[in-house]
Amino acid sequence: MKSSSTKKPNLSHNRNNLPENRRTKKLPEVLPVKMAEEKSKPAAAAAAAADIDQSAEDFIMKFRNQLMIQRMESIDNYHKMLARGT
Repeated sequence: MKSSSTKKPNLSHNRNNLPENRRTKKLPEVLPVKMAEEKSKPAAAAAAAADIDQSAEDFIMKFRNQLMIQRMESIDNYHKMLARGT
């Protein structure tokens, strides 16, 4: 049986192996955050969260009502089908 020799790829990732443009690339600067904006965000976020919660509850209630109506119509159609057959 023949033994095959496999070469492992060179996986050394050091800074010298990178192209020139990747070695000299600077990271973006981080801008400072204003404290006044941070203080006003929790109140606005709480109001937005409450509004979203109410919208979600309304959507769920409407969806459940639609399911109930569809179920009732399906049962009614089933009873009509049974009545036609006899």
